[in-house]
Amino acid sequence: MKKADELFKATASTPLALATQNNNAMGYFIPEYQRDYDWSKENIERLYFDILNGFCRLRDSNDASAYTFLGTIILVQQQASEPEFDGVSLEVIDGQQRITTLTLIACVLCELIKHQTERTGFSTLKEKTRKWLEDEIGYWRMAMYSCAVGSQSVDVTSSYPFARIIREGDSRGKTHFNSEYRSSIGKILEEFSKYFKEKKDEFSFEQFDNSESTKKIRDNYTFLRQLIFGLNDKEWYEDTDCELFDIDWLNRSQCIELIKKFRQHYASDSERKKTVNELQTNIQLHGLIRTILFASYFGNCITLTRVITEDESSAFDIFDALNTTGEPLTALETLRPRVIKFERDYKGYKGSDSESAFKEIGDNLEEICKGKGPSKKPMETKEMIVTFALYITGDKLAKDLAQQRLYLRNQFREATSSNRDKRLYVGGFLTSLKKVSTFRRFYWNVSELKNIGSYHGNDIVESVKLQMRFLIAMGNSLALPILARYWSSELDRDNDVQFENVLRALVAFVVLRRAATGSTAGIDSDLRGVMSGFTSGDARKLCRGIKEENELISVSELRVLFKDRLERKLQTFDKSSWVDKVCANPLYRQSRELVRFMVFAAAHNAKPSKKSPGLWDRSSHVPSVDHANLLTFNTWEDDRYGTVEHVAPSRYSDEWPMELYTDEILRHSLGNLILLPKLENSILGASNWDKKKQLYLALAESDVGQLKKIIAQAEQSGFSFPVRLREKLEKGNRLSILDSMRDVDEWDLDLVVRRGKNIAELCWDVVRPWLDD
Repeated sequence: MKKADELFKATASTPLALATQNNNAMGYFIPEYQRDYDWSKENIERLYFDILNGFCRLRDSNDASAYTFLGTIILVQQQASEPEFDGVSLEVIDGQQRITTLTLIACVLCELIKHQTERTGFSTLKEKTRKWLEDEIGYWRMAMYSCAVGSQSVDVTSSYPFARIIREGDSRGKTHFNSEYRSSIGKILEEFSKYFKEKKDEFSFEQFDNSESTKKIRDNYTFLRQLIFGLNDKEWYEDTDCELFDIDWLNRSQCIELIKKFRQHYASDSERKKTVNELQTNIQLHGLIRTILFASYFGNCITLTRVITEDESSAFDIFDALNTTGEPLTALETLRPRVIKFERDYKGYKGSDSESAFKEIGDNLEEICKGKGPSKKPMETKEMIVTFALYITGDKLAKDLAQQRLYLRNQFREATSSNRDKRLYVGGFLTSLKKVSTFRRFYWNVSELKNIGSYHGNDIVESVKLQMRFLIAMGNSLALPILARYWSSELDRDNDVQFENVLRALVAFVVLRRAATGSTAGIDSDLRGVMSGFTSGDARKLCRGIKEENELISVSELRVLFKDRLERKLQTFDKSSWVDKVCANPLYRQSRELVRFMVFAAAHNAKPSKKSPGLWDRSSHVPSVDHANLLTFNTWEDDRYGTVEHVAPSRYSDEWPMELYTDEILRHSLGNLILLPKLENSILGASNWDKKKQLYLALAESDVGQLKKIIAQAEQSGFSFPVRLREKLEKGNRLSILDSMRDVDEWDLDLVVRRGKNIAELCWDVVRPWLDD
């Protein structure tokens, strides 16, 4: 029997260290039983964001927290199986997806360095700076290439490249004649070596087959190229949890250490400082320098635990053991020992307000995550801390475990840094954390929204429930810290009205912004900006502050801020121009939840137009009873209005006017959309207008006698109502929102245009006043 320490070797390693071991002659072998590389874009984005967030931790960290840990890979050292490969081949038992993705990232970085170098001017640089930079560029481009392509010696003076990753059927050799790559990843990496040697402008996938495995690698490579080529795009960061690396951080010693050739070219600290200053003041170089630093971080600061064994059976035992262990401690759980230590210096943790706060936070998390699987609680904890960071300091924080641990540690240290009132500040810190967790539990959790009646007056609670439900449906979680600042578990009458007005202003901002632009671009940035500071040079912030130093701004000021953001984004912010923008958007594709809200708002307190069939009219001061209040939580949750559907089918049908199919955007716009139950709409599919109208009439009819006539007429024209649908209709659960369709004779282009404008105008009339005093 082997000794325990002979079973395997576990070593912390980095992508560059892994690639360059054994004189750059190490490769991975993916065995036949392993599935193809199949990571989704979500997997890739999460990995990239983890790396990017670790990269940005360099600004304030000089320890292990700046590293990005990507878990364990399990490898078996193979015996010689490739006749012409003298290097070390490691069979991958666990870690194929991460290893392959990291390899593709290295390829993209190699491309990006070349791309930026060719587009950056060096003429204004000092001669010594230019030589150093050229040396640095060459080193890191070669380093990234080496992470994807290895080389083995042919003789004393030459070497030959090989694909780092191969699969069953591939064979690495010392020449073109004795190398054979049959797998997609092997062929692609072999071709990448040619791209690098021939100095082509861009790596292309045109020459490869169109197999599923090749398409997956190509698509993921393209997605990574899109992500990484945006490394220096300031606007890209606005709607992510990540932060743009600031070139001013070059002064940090940990950043300087990442520049491999710097100390070789500059011996003294004074020379290095002058060069850093030259780089910081030369804006043209910032993108290239940031890319080089990121490449260095990628090569040297991503850490994997490499477990190597010579015994495949042991490798699988290790794999099973590692995949049955628990989740890592959340940032909240690592904060608790610090709080306990702080309380011990006073009366102790047991029975303290801090203990009570942690218990309530824990209870809130349990309720939010009840019945939703083991992975829900760690994710909800991360999201809660993101909300808390904006609420208390206005900081943009990623859902990155290491970054969140560091943030809570630093902010708690700040709360305890004062010689006076530190207990007050700690109490405020934990009370704020508890408040955020309670608010998220009851207001960002559909199952708990029904229980918020104890927090609001009867005249307000329905409005609050609906609008929170809408924000949940839209995924606008960055509204939470804003709302939490105006919320308390003990709202008095005035503060209750204030909270509702803030909520309405937020909903108005989201509706008016999304409907006009069609995208989420910039909305998150605007909402964060409210917490962190209104405009540059304006000292006001809505965030609470660690020591509660920021006053709550008035609702009037908040409304002005939202209107200012809308005017800046939309340029012209009036009813006519807004309606035109909305009608030009394919809102069905952009946000169906937004469509639902806008249709409810348009039909709210309105009646079917007598002059224009298909449209709504709110000119009368006496609305139809059925339409007196459609902006309610119960209406939103009603399955009868649960799905947004096209009237004229989204795909061409010869039973509909050809003019409706000349403008694809128009078919997905407000004017051609309707709210229906899923079952009823699926019955008709692409049926013509006459048949659809029969269904709409039946769904809208409340009189049973008249309903039977409609069904009989439909059956005479060849349309049969299913038994289940008849039973539902005869119970009288009519859809009053279909009343406007009763007198429509033809569904044509003109009606779609006018109906879209009508819905948009009536929605504006309801929502726009929410931004006024």
